[in-house]
Order: sequence, then structure tokens, then C-alpha cells
Amino acid sequence: MLERTTRTIWMATVLMSLLAWGQPHAATAAGPGDGLAATGVRSEALVGTPSAPREVGIEATARGALTVRWASPEDDGGAPVTGYRLVLNPGARSVLVGPDARTYTFTGLADDSEYTFSVTAANSLGQGVPYEYYWPTRTWGLPATPAVGRVTAYRTTVNVEWYWTSTSSPIDDFVVTDLSTRRSLIVPRPAQGRTATVLFDSMDPTIGHSFVVTARNVVGSSDTSGPSETVYVTTEPQAPVITGEIRPNGDVFVSWLRPLGYDRIDLYEVCQHRLDGATVRCQRTRYGDWTFTDSRAGQTFGYTVRASGELGFGPVSQEIRLTTSTGFGSGYHPVTPRRVLDTRYGTGAPKRAVGPGEIVNLLVPSLPAGTRTVTLNLTATGSTASTYLQAWASGSVRPAASNLNVAPGQTVASLVTVPVGSDGRILLRNNTGFVQVIADLAGYTTPTGGSVAVAHPGTRLVDTRTGIGTLPGKLRAGGTLSFGAQSEAGYPEPTAVIVNITATGATSRTHLTAYPSNATQPTASNLNVAAGETVANLAVVRLDDRGHADLTNFAGETHVIIDLVAVYAVDTGAGFIATAPTRAMDTRIGLGAPGAVGSTPVSLALPDVPLGARAVMLRTTVTGANRSGYMQTHPEFSLSGASTLNFRAQQTVGNSTVVPVDARGVVRFSVPEGVQAHLIVDVAGYYRR
Repeated sequence: MLERTTRTIWMATVLMSLLAWGQPHAATAAGPGDGLAATGVRSEALVGTPSAPREVGIEATARGALTVRWASPEDDGGAPVTGYRLVLNPGARSVLVGPDARTYTFTGLADDSEYTFSVTAANSLGQGVPYEYYWPTRTWGLPATPAVGRVTAYRTTVNVEWYWTSTSSPIDDFVVTDLSTRRSLIVPRPAQGRTATVLFDSMDPTIGHSFVVTARNVVGSSDTSGPSETVYVTTEPQAPVITGEIRPNGDVFVSWLRPLGYDRIDLYEVCQHRLDGATVRCQRTRYGDWTFTDSRAGQTFGYTVRASGELGFGPVSQEIRLTTSTGFGSGYHPVTPRRVLDTRYGTGAPKRAVGPGEIVNLLVPSLPAGTRTVTLNLTATGSTASTYLQAWASGSVRPAASNLNVAPGQTVASLVTVPVGSDGRILLRNNTGFVQVIADLAGYTTPTGGSVAVAHPGTRLVDTRTGIGTLPGKLRAGGTLSFGAQSEAGYPEPTAVIVNITATGATSRTHLTAYPSNATQPTASNLNVAAGETVANLAVVRLDDRGHADLTNFAGETHVIIDLVAVYAVDTGAGFIATAPTRAMDTRIGLGAPGAVGSTPVSLALPDVPLGARAVMLRTTVTGANRSGYMQTHPEFSLSGASTLNFRAQQTVGNSTVVPVDARGVVRFSVPEGVQAHLIVDVAGYYRR
């Protein structure tokens, strides 16, 4: 009987132990301790059951994984521990492990999420006191955003430093990116510390460099750091870009652009060389230009520049070559007009209209060696938009000045004198829309030989309205009139004249052509006019050996006025010195005059008038006039009766002219009473004796 009772008590005890896992017990919460373990204050165990496990802790050990650690209870209740129950929340995820287990890893958890857990020991007498770990533990998420620290540039390298503060989620490596070049380097996380550096080599010295950093782990990438300061590598400066020009006074002006990316230039060295490479002289300056004076006239020199920085001088620039002016300027060689460019028919350029921003590279044929400038009658027709044309020498910088303005439906001609590049070419650029471009060669200048000019403003050679120089009455279609300059100029051997030709009262669209009287009428033209318009254009006309020229009207009938501007003769007069087109007046912006030209004449003091200058060639443009009128250009103390150009209200009209000047270089402009108009004046060159 006693044996039976003992067996019954033993079986009941085992059953109670198995049922104890489901029985609730009060517990005391525990908190985190040192390192990975956290020890809480355990509750007093129930009699005969284990106390709470000790040294309990939890940590994230992989993506979506939390590992729990514990030690056996201090008191097993008098019976060996038979196992442990672990419960993870949220989700009440519960597992049973054996008595020898001291760790367990929960897997498949959400990224960057918080969890709590409990661990309870049990023995044969039942469930012990649970250890409740109430402090949330977070699974791995994206790394914390790093921050860029010091960035140091030296020679061709840049050292980038960065740091990070949070370690709640692990970091495997970093991606460091140069924002300027999009070049990236991957850097493993250092084994110790919370700072790292990386060295970028072979950096581009012409641009600034700024850097950002991104941290990465198995979950993904952190937000990108803010950009670092912009730094430049310290190397010898690259070669500057050099340009130059001959000033009206014969000086050589050379300028250059600072090498990109270099803000620590100490000085520049600019040198003049003979064509055999020998150095004539060098100068050092902190500034971006230098003027060489007292250069030998009529010779070609090369010019170079180099920059110096912290590590010394960099490479020498590309050489430019400039030819200094002769003492008397260049002699003019007039020719019977011939067409050298016509985009309508593929002459001198492809057979198509010139597009917006397009440049025509024109080789003027049959020019002798040493040609300095060409004089062209430039014509624009068939324009699809209001635009302007610019002309300049090949190999030189495009000027800000324009040479011709044209509106849709117009055909406009303009005389231009353009320096020629060393390759014998000039460049023509259309600004807007599409336009057909025609150019007729009137003459060219060379350093030696040729004719020189004497200004003769205000002399009217022909006026068909009043019968001056010809019979009164309009010039009919195909009709020709003659004019000359020998008697008016007083020189026995005139070779050409500069005249201002005006057509008015035309009955149909037509063009006028001027040429030597002993030559066949060429296909070239000097002026285009529509019915009812009044149009003026400057022309340089070659004379025959008797000093005469003819002018022919193409269609309809029109009145013609011809005003003498200057005469070219052999050995007597002033040679032409071309300059880069320079804007001397623009009343729209207050340059040269405070406002529009009105009834009071406006005087303009031209800058840099060369010593010995006798006349100046100007390109004048009127725009925004309040009413129709005309403009006169004349020397400071005289008033010419001839007009330079004619305009309608709000029309933009330009024309070239030659005006006598003295050493003061003052020119006056006037319009009729009641007219207000804006005026733009560009200097194209001087006649120098």
C-alpha cells in the first residue's frame, strides 16, 4: 500500500512539471547589462521550481536575426533544469530548447524593427520564474548617414576623410563619390574607430572637386552625406588661351584667359618671338594682358604666354602670330567687282541658306601674299527672321559688333572691310533664322604698294532729282550713268573712290551696280532697294584710267544720289589700318552718349586714335526711331550736307562711312528736327599717314 502511494505522488509531480509551462507566474522585469548580456533582478522562485535565468542578453547578429543569450538559474529548485522556453514579441513567437542550450537565434524577422522577449527555466517540479526583457532590441536596418570631414588637395591627389556616429546597424563599406566626375571608390569599414579616409589620385586640375559618402550593409545603403567643400588639386597651371590684336596706334595688344580651375596664379610671362623661334623679349605681369610697344613696323612676330603657380611655371600657350602695321598703313588695291560668295548657287560655300549661329568659312580667291584686309559688299536676302551678320578674320576672336542687319523679306547690302586671317580666310556668322548671303569683292590692302586715301566728305557727284552730274530724271531699267572723281579730288591719278550711293523713289525692286567705265558690267551689286524705299550704302568703286566709273540700274526706275566720301590715289594720302571691330557708342545702354540722338548733334570722342590718323571708318546703325528721317556723320567742326543713311520709324538700318578726324578723334552725328533715334557706332579702322 505504501509503495503504491509513493508511485502515485511521483507521477503527480512529473505531471505538474509538464503542466507548469502553461501556468502564469509573476515576474520582475530585467534590463540590459554590460556588453551583449543584460542581468535583471530575478524574482524569488516558487518552492521547488527554478529561479529566473541569469546574464540574459539579446543582440542583432544578422539581417532579420536576433540572438538571445542566458546562463542557468542560480537556483534550480532542488531538481535539474529540464529545458527553457523563449517568447519573442510582438507576435508571441515561442520556442522550447533543451537544458544545455545557452543561446538561440530568432530568424526571419523584419528589418529595422523592435522586439522584446522572455526566457523561463523549468524542472521536474514545474515552470520557474520568467526573465522578462522589456527593453526593445532593434533588428538591423539601413546604416546611419555618414558625414564628410576634412578634404585635402595636393598636386594631383585629394584625400577625403569622413566619420559616423551611430552603430545601431552595422556598416560593411562606404562609397565615396567625386561629384564633379562621378568617379566612386569603395572603402571597407575599418576594424576599429568611427573615421575613415581614402585617397583619390590622377585628379583633373581644371575643375573643382566635391565629395559625398554613402554607407552600405546587407540591408541597403544609407542616405548620402552632404557635399564637402570644393577643392582644386595643386599642380602647375595649364597653358592659358591667348589672343591678340594690332591697336590703331601700332601697338601689339595681347590678352589671355586664366587657366580653368586655378585660383592661385602668381604671375604670367608673355613673350614675343621671331618666326625662327628666337625670343625678342619677355615680360612678367599679374594681370591678363600686356601691350608691346615700339615693335618694328610691317613685321610678323609670334606671341606666347605661360602661368606660374605654387609649383612653378606651367606649359607655354599655343603661339599666335600678328603682323605690325607699317608706318603709313596699308595700300588699297581696287578691283572690278567680282562675286566670291553666293549661298544661293553654291559659290564659295555650300548651296543652302546659312542657319542660326552658323559660320561661313570663306576663302577669298586670288589674293596676293601679305594681304591684310578685303573690302566686300555684303548682301543678305531671303531671311526667315530678323538677324544680323558678323565678319572677322579667321583665327581671331569674334567681335561684339555687327556688320549688317536684315529683317524678313528684305534684301540689304553693306560695305565691310575685314582683316584676313593668315590662311587667307574670313569668317561670316548669321545670328538668327536662315538667310542667303552674297559677297562681292571690291578690293584689298597690302603692306606695300597700292593706293592711299584722302577724305572728301560732302561733295555731291550725282543727283538725278536735280540734274547734278547727269541729266535730271530717274535712271531707267538697264540705264547707266557715269561719274568721276579726278576734277573734284584734284589728284591726277585717282584709282578708286569711296562713295555713298542712295536710291530713292524706285518703282520696283532693283539693285545698282558700280564699276569702272572701261569694264564690262559685272554680276556684282552695290545696293538693293524695294519700291518706294530710300536706301543708302557705302561703296568702294574702282575707276578707269581716266578716273571714271559707271553705275547701272537693274529694273524699274529710280532716282540716284552719289556723294563722294574719299578718293584713293597713288602715293598721296593715308593708308588703311584695320582694327578689330570695336563698339564706341550704343545709346541704348548709355555707351558714348546718355540717350537717343535728337535735334542736338551728338559728339563722340573715339578711343585710341593712332598718331597720324587722317580719317576713321565707322559702321553706324540707327534703330528705334520715332519717325522717318536720315542721319549725317561729319567731323567735329564742319557740317556735311550729305546723309550717311536713311531710315523709317522703328526700322533698324546700318551703313558704313569714312569721316575725317584730327588728333582729338571727335565725330558728330545729327538727325533732323523732331527725330529721336538710338545710334550704334562701331570702329572698323583708320586711315593713317
